[in-house]
Amino acid sequence: SGGSGQQPLDAQPLERYSFFADGCSVTIDNNHTVTVQRGIPFQYAQITSYLPEGIDSGAIVWEPQNNISTLENKALFTQGIYNEMRYFCDRVLAGEAAVTGSLEFSLEVMKVYEAGMRSHGDRIAIQ
Repeated sequence: SGGSGQQPLDAQPLERYSFFADGCSVTIDNNHTVTVQRGIPFQYAQITSYLPEGIDSGAIVWEPQNNISTLENKALFTQGIYNEMRYFCDRVLAGEAAVTGSLEFSLEVMKVYEAGMRSHGDRIAIQ
């Protein structure tokens, strides 16, 4: 820590995954907040309300209820540790090889991660 006595600021969210499609997007923040943006109908210079009628547009947000002390709200579940271990154990008990994930898949993930770190906002081809 520095001599200023100030705590370092953390950027929020620490992890963010975004997926985009025609007319909508999905963002996952910190592995447990899922936001689906469905778009909002509008016409420039013709509407006077930011709130369209009905419930078929706008954002849908899901977060775990962390204040309830149930299994699905514990970090083992929201961070995926339980489900990863459950999948592995189920495969072992069934006498089958685990097919989700591999060293090859991990290498592809790391190539994307490295390209993102080196890109400085520029597009980088991944071989």
